[in-house]
Amino acid sequence: DAVVREASRRVAQRPGEPETNRWVWRAKLIAGDTAAAVASSVLEAAGASATRRGHPLERIYRDARCGALQPATSDVCADWLGVAALGGDPDDETESPRW
Repeated sequence: DAVVREASRRVAQRPGEPETNRWVWRAKLIAGDTAAAVASSVLEAAGASATRRGHPLERIYRDARCGALQPATSDVCADWLGVAALGGDPDDETESPRW
């Protein structure tokens, strides 16, 4: 929650700045990973019947898992954050180019 709020604050105050972009990538990575972990845990606790099509938990699980696949994907966000943390330029020094 704190990371998403900080990213939102920075986007509102300083859109497009490198540090703002890092907060956005961090928020997407953390929110996506958290949603997937929570949905998976709830689905595991509910049992296999919750995976059938049309069950509310099936939709929540699917949406949480698919969030990590939306651009920028979680692995790309992690790559950009890692490059930035090491002093590199995420715009030029990553395996996946920024859009």
